[in-house]
Amino acid sequence: MFDQVHDWEAHITRITTFWSSVALLTGRYRGQPLAVHMPLALQPRHFARWLALFEATATRVCSPEAVTYLMEKARRIAQSLELGGAVQRGELPSRAGTAARP
Repeated sequence: MFDQVHDWEAHITRITTFWSSVALLTGRYRGQPLAVHMPLALQPRHFARWLALFEATATRVCSPEAVTYLMEKARRIAQSLELGGAVQRGELPSRAGTAARP
């Protein structure tokens, strides 16, 4: 999965910037996570594994309150990427395709 990461320092910097925006509301991240992750063909098992690793790490280095906060954010991100991928693959209709009918 991570074979496409050629510059780990840049990748870690980008992830740090992303999480500072998500968790600390710094507004530093300027990117499109869905577009970046679409070529990876991520499946539900990938998101489940990421969440498990994320929670284990957060539990090891953060307070219980911080773990709860970060896991809420992480679960929303995983769900958003998973649903976005399903829409991109045509497995779910896009929001524009589900407009209410008169």
